[in-house]
Amino acid sequence: MPNKGNITEATQPSKDNLRWSDDMDEALLNALAEEALKGNRHDNSWKIEAYANVVKTLKK
Repeated sequence: MPNKGNITEATQPSKDNLRWSDDMDEALLNALAEEALKGNRHDNSWKIEAYANVVKTLKK
């Protein structure tokens, strides 16, 4: 099958790739739920503060 545009087919995984796990999913959802409880979600959008707090939490 020919390549279209900038899409390339990888023959082996890159060492720079990260495999997302169920534990990571759970941590993200818990962090977002905590931010929602703090009131950092308004009109179906997350406040900038919420994103910053989630990043801090996930880096731990």
